Amino acid sequence: VTLGEYSSVEIEPEVIDVSDEAVDRVIAQLRESRATWEPKDGTVGADDMIIADIVMDLESDPESGNRRTERNGSEIIIGKNGFPPGFDSGVDGMSVGDTRKFAVIWPAVPRTAENGETEVAPREALFTVTVHELRYQSLPVVDDEFVKSVSEGQFETRDDLLADIRARLTVESLRNARSRTENKVVDAAIAGATFEIPARLIELEAHYLEDEERESFARRRMTIERYLQLTGQTQESWHAQLHEAAERQIKARTLLDAIVEREGLVVDTSEVDREVAETAASYPTDAARVRKELNSADSRRRISTSILRHKAIEKLVGYVGGYPEPTTVTRSELSDGQSHSEVEETPSE
Repeated sequence: VTLGEYSSVEIEPEVIDVSDEAVDRVIAQLRESRATWEPKDGTVGADDMIIADIVMDLESDPESGNRRTERNGSEIIIGKNGFPPGFDSGVDGMSVGDTRKFAVIWPAVPRTAENGETEVAPREALFTVTVHELRYQSLPVVDDEFVKSVSEGQFETRDDLLADIRARLTVESLRNARSRTENKVVDAAIAGATFEIPARLIELEAHYLEDEERESFARRRMTIERYLQLTGQTQESWHAQLHEAAERQIKARTLLDAIVEREGLVVDTSEVDREVAETAASYPTDAARVRKELNSADSRRRISTSILRHKAIEKLVGYVGGYPEPTTVTRSELSDGQSHSEVEETPSE
């Protein structure tokens, strides 16, 4: 790698904003978690729950033929269910005891076949719905009793709870902003450097990332093929993403190692010891075994490399003015247009 002028890179600074709106969203989630469903008179509307019998006749396709599905006593929340578009409007206005038939279009479903990508065309689904019960969501009032309940007695008043929520959001926002800052400076330094990376090396890294993702999905009892189907991706687009991520990781590692050498960065034994101790402490029931494994020569070498690379990242962050500091945004300041951005992963060993 030929390093560029990494000490003069510029990035868009991160803004840490914890607005009243963000705090309100957490309060809303807490209220919803303690909500109850109460009987409702009248007709089905937005956000209501219905207890219903459902019969669905799905138009045939070449693979599976006609399909009928029957579900009795299903609990369905309007606006928060897995039915296709048109279902919610189909039951809108129904009353307890009503039976209604209506048709909706089931969206096209991408599938991965052995001979490549295929797609099942949109199909008509005919629903027969009989409503047995109608309920509405009753949200609790945010009073002292609510505060004591959701905080398990840790807080007494609403103001105490709000202050704690804001503090937690600030810590989370700061952590995410630091991560984004690190990624930005590394990407900026990569853009200014020149690399000669063998294509074979990128392919090997991409295969490694693919194996990691497959194992991750397997632990969640899902296949990559099913994931691609749900997200509407193809094998080609997924592999392109892996290839891009692999190239970025190799460039990041190569760049940071070169900066370590250029800057004369070093790591001493005590830093590795501290990392080993902190990691082992996070496994209280197995700390001795973890500590022994981490103290092997190979593990200590990997830890040392990781520490050095992070020192290189911190050096880059220092060149752009350091890490962001938290600020508090109130309702009156929301018009400034500050917003959160997506969290990215920092380069790692």
